[in-house]
Amino acid sequence: MSANRIIFLKNESVYRSIFDNAPVGLYVCTLKGELLDVNTALVNILGYSDREKLLQNNLSNLMVDPESGTSFPPNFDQIKTIYFSEMQLERMDGNWIWVRNSLQKIVEENGTTYFIGSVEDITSIKLNELKFAEAEANLRTVLDSSVLSFTLIDQDFHILAYNHSAFETFKNHFGAEMQEGGSFLTYLPEEVRPRVENYFNSVLGGESIIFDWSITSSSGEMEWFEIHIIPARTKDGEIFGITFIAFSKTANKIAEQKMQMAFESERKQRQIAESLQEAGLALASSLDSSVILDNILEQILPVVPFDTGRVLLIENRKAKIARIKSNNERPQLDLAKLTGMVLDLDSLINLHQILESGQPLVIDDVRKYPGWISVPGFEYIRSWIGVPIFAQGEIIAVFSLDKSEPNFYTKEHTKQLAAFAGQTALALENAQLFETVQKRAREADMLRLAAAAIITELDLDHVLDRILVNLKKVIHYDSAAIFLLEDGRLQTVAEKGSPDQQALGQSFSTENELFRQSLTTGRPIILKDAADDEHFQNWLGNDQVHGWLGVPLHLRGRAIGFLTIGSVEINAYSTNDSTLVQAFAHEATIALENARMFRELQSLATTDPLTQVWNRRHFIHLAKIEFQRARRYHLPLSAILFDIDSFKSVNDTFGHAAGDQVLSKMAKLCHDNLRQVDLFGRYGGEEFMALLPNTPIANAQIVAERLRNQIAHTAMETDRGPIHISASFGVAEIDETCLDIETLLKRADRAAYTAKIEGKNRVSLPNDDMNLDNYEFSDNK
Repeated sequence: MSANRIIFLKNESVYRSIFDNAPVGLYVCTLKGELLDVNTALVNILGYSDREKLLQNNLSNLMVDPESGTSFPPNFDQIKTIYFSEMQLERMDGNWIWVRNSLQKIVEENGTTYFIGSVEDITSIKLNELKFAEAEANLRTVLDSSVLSFTLIDQDFHILAYNHSAFETFKNHFGAEMQEGGSFLTYLPEEVRPRVENYFNSVLGGESIIFDWSITSSSGEMEWFEIHIIPARTKDGEIFGITFIAFSKTANKIAEQKMQMAFESERKQRQIAESLQEAGLALASSLDSSVILDNILEQILPVVPFDTGRVLLIENRKAKIARIKSNNERPQLDLAKLTGMVLDLDSLINLHQILESGQPLVIDDVRKYPGWISVPGFEYIRSWIGVPIFAQGEIIAVFSLDKSEPNFYTKEHTKQLAAFAGQTALALENAQLFETVQKRAREADMLRLAAAAIITELDLDHVLDRILVNLKKVIHYDSAAIFLLEDGRLQTVAEKGSPDQQALGQSFSTENELFRQSLTTGRPIILKDAADDEHFQNWLGNDQVHGWLGVPLHLRGRAIGFLTIGSVEINAYSTNDSTLVQAFAHEATIALENARMFRELQSLATTDPLTQVWNRRHFIHLAKIEFQRARRYHLPLSAILFDIDSFKSVNDTFGHAAGDQVLSKMAKLCHDNLRQVDLFGRYGGEEFMALLPNTPIANAQIVAERLRNQIAHTAMETDRGPIHISASFGVAEIDETCLDIETLLKRADRAAYTAKIEGKNRVSLPNDDMNLDNYEFSDNK
């Protein structure tokens, strides 16, 4: 059995407490998945009433469908350290949950192999993924409901995506069922393939091609389509493929065959219809709101002429110029500078009137309109028209057009603009939906990656640093800090952004209103401007903080600390930001608890639990390193080994509890009187040992004498009163005949034995006649 296992058995109650109170489900199982032990968290996660009922199951039996996902046991040869997987487990009530499972193989010295695993419930994460998929499906439904046939093709003419209308069109007219990944050209009649291929090559070079196409349907009737082949571009403008769009013009063609458009009004109506179709094309060809609005203004211009046309987005009584277009007769206007400008609706009477009434507004002559504000560069304006754009009963935008001629716009123009307003609202809603889905997906991915980066780290200091580093991947901040509750106060354990890290290590009262409120309610707190909040105390000493967000850290319903982020910008953080940071904080809390538990386990493995100095095994490990270094560089190295005199009488007279207190206080006394580079540990019982690097035996003898004197003249305070003790010391030094650390310690121990037999309470050195061949360490001298 390994040394680590021995320590755990000696401290079974500590092990059981750590195991049972872990924040994630833990289990121990055999190679066949037979459960040997489980903790309380796993019992609760799987909904069992007690531990024993859960232990009756095999891990494979708990899986919902082992064949469809990760099965147990895994390929053991591939498991080097930790094996991660996601799977579905069945609760006792028959419901199933998604979990993230990590598995570590443990091999004892005797060859016994078993596994230690942890289970984390990720059902909510999986449900969110389903919600994102549903949102994407809703977006696809919007595209498929279009009257347009839409096909997206890559540079090798393979189909990337298509809508339902395109599928039905090709099936009905060519008898072919389109499939993603297939070559678009193979679905076309052979006689038109060369021409379409030439079109595709031209479009990949940056051209846009429009042409009419007549086809005899399966019923023998002629149908007409208007075909648009345009480059498919990324947001950066790079061409990554081809957009092939067709919409039926059969109705128009039949109407043309029946009658000739003789009147200008009929021509105008056709122009409006075609422009609306082009606006619909803009909706189908892009989900970028800027591109959509540019295309819509382009389509509006021939129907409702303007010198300058704008789309104003309305939010919080403000109007932002989202897009602006000129008819190229006003070259002095800097449209780039105007884009993004924010206008106050309450100060602009014309826009205020539209917002209040919800009706279009035509101004025949702005010079006769009370309250019109003339803006530099727009002095030419005489006529103006504004039409609201509604979405779900609210005005979300306004068309704002102007002309240099007075009395230009009519009520007919308002009707024509209103027709464009409906499509614009749909375009903006679709773009917003798409941007929201993309943003949520990015946030979920960033959160997953950031959480993964911290949850696998076990060193507490590294965890604290990684939390703040990866937090910046989730949300921007200029300063951030982690506070942990220690002895009723909040201690700054990690921070970034404060001047010279001056806040690190400081503690603060939890009575501050912001801390108290958040720690009590478990909810984040957002400050629009921390400089204006009387409760904000500038804990990091950064006077530039304005926007501020504080998130409590909770573990199993208990507050353990606080996470804060600050920005130099006012109103930098939103409710959505707080939700995102709170989700990250939950993962950070688990990582902190894992690291804390790991540190405790490490301490149990290396530290004597009574005296809090190195235990024998770890002392020998460190001593071997120092011994090799001393031999390699020919440096002096001395060892001190001492034993408390007549310690049995202390236990017999005052009891073992008082004896333990004597050992603990004596060990602290010695540790405080040694250098930081010196090693000090408990050999066993009442024996202790020290290793003094770069110290010859003469100096080591002085150190031993000082320790002996301190012990002899210090009363060890116990519950049974002060107890006086003494100790016998042996000192030895490395030389050319000392080949290992064990020999050096034997010499020191033999010298300590000499001090015992010569009267105790003294320091002895090895003598030349000392024979160590058959000498063994003794715990009873």
